Amino acid sequence: MIGFNFLLRPMKTLSISLMVTHYFELDVRCTSRRPRRNDEVVNDPSKPPFSIFNYPGRFHGRPRVRLLNDEERKVANTYVLRNCPEVDPYLEMFVDYLKHEGHTSDEIDQGIEMFFADWFKLYVQTRENAVTDPLLQDLAWPPSNKATSWPAYMVNGYNFHTFVHGQGRATINTGIGVRGSDSNDPSHDFYGILKDVVQIEYCGSTFSMNVVLFEGDWFDPINGMKVHPLYKLVDVNRKKFYKEYDPFILAQQAIQVYYCHYPSMKKDKVDWMAVCETKSRRVVDSASKEESDQDATAYQVDDIPHAPSVSISEQIPSLFDQLQGLTLEVDLGILPQSVPSELPTDEEEFESEETSDDEDDVDPSNDY
Repeated sequence: MIGFNFLLRPMKTLSISLMVTHYFELDVRCTSRRPRRNDEVVNDPSKPPFSIFNYPGRFHGRPRVRLLNDEERKVANTYVLRNCPEVDPYLEMFVDYLKHEGHTSDEIDQGIEMFFADWFKLYVQTRENAVTDPLLQDLAWPPSNKATSWPAYMVNGYNFHTFVHGQGRATINTGIGVRGSDSNDPSHDFYGILKDVVQIEYCGSTFSMNVVLFEGDWFDPINGMKVHPLYKLVDVNRKKFYKEYDPFILAQQAIQVYYCHYPSMKKDKVDWMAVCETKSRRVVDSASKEESDQDATAYQVDDIPHAPSVSISEQIPSLFDQLQGLTLEVDLGILPQSVPSELPTDEEEFESEETSDDEDDVDPSNDY
């Protein structure tokens, strides 16, 4: 067998290593499959078809194992069920039952937080209810208490960093927000600081369903937030946080914000910060098509106006009617006639050039 000294042939080594990567399994990460720095991972066909489990995103940094306690596990599971579109029919069924029992809206919200996950599991496992979807059956079981924590995550064109990971960096990517029920009213929105990026796993028989959650420290939306009535500018108080334990949101729901401190040192402004929403990398500012069409037609005329035709019905009087008996005679013979000059031939041009050269070669000593 003939051996090769690849140290003397680095280009051959690179070409062979690149060729070998085409034979790797699909789950093996290599240079040829590495996404760009700001690109998100595309949908993976090996993941379950449920929307919240197949949303494109990419992790950054070194992962670590995190064990969820019972409260964290229950709150995370309830939030996932409430925000999964495939579970909405069962959530409406549960809410209608509580309304039929005469419970108030606050009691219904409390009942969803405390009992919906257990009720959904019991309902799916009952054969009489005929829930045959294997994904719903796997989702009915709570997630594993063993989760994976990451320091950074890229989703929706944003690059999010946890508060600890973002310390000492030139850019601040730790501010997060989530839209409320009314997107036009910012008073229903929540704003906070990203505390951790948690990936929980539902151990199902069909798919291994993973979903990414953002754990945040949220500002109080009632006592710790102000909204300008006219300009809809939002301020948050850095000392007033949300007291209820509801820290998780889906990573795909998050928007990135930046908190700007006021330069004033007055007592009414020292603890307040202005919320500045950052722009996604996938968004480009451009006028809409309707606005561009309106701007284009504003400087145009639909019909080109034609010049009005002028008809002269009166006869124009002659300019020489008043000069009676005056005869104007012009002798064309006295006018100078322009004779076209003949073009010089090549020989004449050559002789003229020689003459000019001879004149230039005159001895300057004779010029006195």
